[in-house]
Amino acid sequence: MSIVVTGATGHLGRLVVEGLLEKVPADQITAVVRDAGKAAGLADRGVRLHVADYNRPETLTGAFAAGDKVLLISGSEIGQRGPQHQAVIDAAKEAGVALLAYTSVLGGPAADFTLADEHKVTERAITDSGLPYVLLRNGWYNENYTENLAPVLEHGAVVGAAGEGRVASASRADYAAAAVAVLTGEGHEGKVYELSGDTAWGFAEYADVVAAQSGKKIVYRVVSTEEFRTILTGSGMPEPVAAILSDVEAAIERGRLAATPGDLSRLIGRPTTPIADSVAARAEGLSPPRTHHGPPVITVSRNGNDRRASAALPSELRARSGPCHAVGEGAVTPQDQQDPTDRTGLLYGSAAYAMWGLVPLFWPLLEPAGAVEILAHRMVWSLAAVGLVLLVLRRWSWVRPLLRQPGRLGMIALAATVISVNWGLYIWGVNSGHVVETALGYFINPLVSIAFGVLLLRERLRPAQWAAVGVGAVAVGVLSVGYGKLPWIALTLALSFATYSLAKKRIGLGGLESLAAETAVQFLPALGFLLWLGAHGGSTFASEGAGHAALLASCGFVTALPLICFGAAAVRLPLSVIGMLQYVAPTFQFVLGLAVFHESMPPERWAGFALVWLALALLTWDALSTARRGRRELAAAAARAAVLSATAAPTTETDASDATDASDATDACDALDACDASDALDASDAAPGTGAAEAAVPDTRPGPISGV
Repeated sequence: MSIVVTGATGHLGRLVVEGLLEKVPADQITAVVRDAGKAAGLADRGVRLHVADYNRPETLTGAFAAGDKVLLISGSEIGQRGPQHQAVIDAAKEAGVALLAYTSVLGGPAADFTLADEHKVTERAITDSGLPYVLLRNGWYNENYTENLAPVLEHGAVVGAAGEGRVASASRADYAAAAVAVLTGEGHEGKVYELSGDTAWGFAEYADVVAAQSGKKIVYRVVSTEEFRTILTGSGMPEPVAAILSDVEAAIERGRLAATPGDLSRLIGRPTTPIADSVAARAEGLSPPRTHHGPPVITVSRNGNDRRASAALPSELRARSGPCHAVGEGAVTPQDQQDPTDRTGLLYGSAAYAMWGLVPLFWPLLEPAGAVEILAHRMVWSLAAVGLVLLVLRRWSWVRPLLRQPGRLGMIALAATVISVNWGLYIWGVNSGHVVETALGYFINPLVSIAFGVLLLRERLRPAQWAAVGVGAVAVGVLSVGYGKLPWIALTLALSFATYSLAKKRIGLGGLESLAAETAVQFLPALGFLLWLGAHGGSTFASEGAGHAALLASCGFVTALPLICFGAAAVRLPLSVIGMLQYVAPTFQFVLGLAVFHESMPPERWAGFALVWLALALLTWDALSTARRGRRELAAAAARAAVLSATAAPTTETDASDATDASDATDACDALDACDASDALDASDAAPGTGAAEAAVPDTRPGPISGV
């Protein structure tokens, strides 16, 4: 009985074989390879070699024997993998192997993007074969991005169409370790493992990680899916490949690579490798970009016929970061790819911010409960409400990996602490007649976030942003005169929420999951306080009637419902639209303070608020003008790309797979094979650019206004 690994000289295959050598004798391992010369080192260590080619089924005869455990690593020739994998399945069935494990795609049949199609065909073929099987549905690799750090560092930008989509990636070694665990363990027959990293991250966070490791400014620039596709085809990429890569971008935006079920960490018995660790490891040994020696050639298989195309990259599109992200020199600026007129998204977004804006009407209903008692009830019932929602959605897989990461737990504790201050002060401010000042706090929050970006993240601002910050500082001075003191409620709300947003950025959890984690930290202290309050006769929960108790209990849903609506809006609307909607809540609060609570507004306060609104207008104008300029430059870049591609000097056609066997080409895309046809676009082969990335807006994108 042997353990047989196909594609054993590919990146994933080699790691699997190395892992097996640590657990079983070498003579019990068979490496199926296309080129024995590439596997000479394995043969020297006692590993049995079998030379075979997926495209020639007869060469698989003798590769397997009865009782073998076989790992079928997916091939790399998009359009041909179905019959290639079928040949391996047929040979394994004829030999009577004991187990067939296959590296499939995260989500399996539920994966709704083009690259998953051949994986789904292979899964059906395996289950129909009657063979004992294990499906290893691999997610995305950290290396898909970290292996292309050089151009990111050179140009200071990551360009893609995934928007706010998140990726739960892990290292290639993590996925290899999972395969080793299955091949050397027992009890895996018939199992389907959804393998991904413990934590999903966004590309703005990835840019921040690279910036932190390198000390350079790195920005994430968003373009629409169609614009991204135009960039790829304009650079000479065949239309089918560009369509596939754009489709993956859209899938990431839809959350198809963000699942964190925890199967991978359970199989390997440890947390998965964070993207930050992979970035750090790669950055340490990063070498300067290689000189470009001619346009690379991409091979795409369609109906058995190879299509070769030169992919010379113009300076506007020097390289790409990861399988589906380009890096540029500044010709491309942020542009949201969602439809700004999406009615459902607008409805959800408007509902979320309207609820946050109207919540000052709710807190007085809870009197005679004091602010601290209301805060404690909000903490307790919020956990209950969010827990119920997560239970219905079956989104609990993130909990166990999180518990094994003390750094993130500490950040969650920090977030829970500062949001407690924010919640408590907001409730007290509303119930104490300071509704207008609480509104001011959320009006100036974007300005405080920008200040944090400059002071803590060393971000650089454009002149209009500096002007907005300066006007905001003057506004605070004017308001201080108007109030006769610093507007400490507003400043504390803005500072606490900016700190909370910064902590949430480091945590990297979704809105519901993050709120659940934070309220879990708050729960015991809050419950303890409520029990103590009741024991000393100070609680109003049981003394003011059933209606009052119901209102206190509803704090949980008052917190969770707008957050759910916000999450639904965020995946449907561009950031520009969300950015505009964020001002709905403080506007509602401001109007309520004047019209309902009849708070005074002497002329100096009007002057201060007018300056705040001027600062926000400057920020909005700057963001919109930058986006418009980016669209114009993007169109120009695409045009130049097309011209340069058309006039590129002819080169000898070399199949992109010549460097790596087709059956062994398990490169940065072993998991979903998104790069298999586009590895020729390796950023390190691009000529160095001549420009620098334009300074970007600090990451001040609005999040849910949890403070209200």
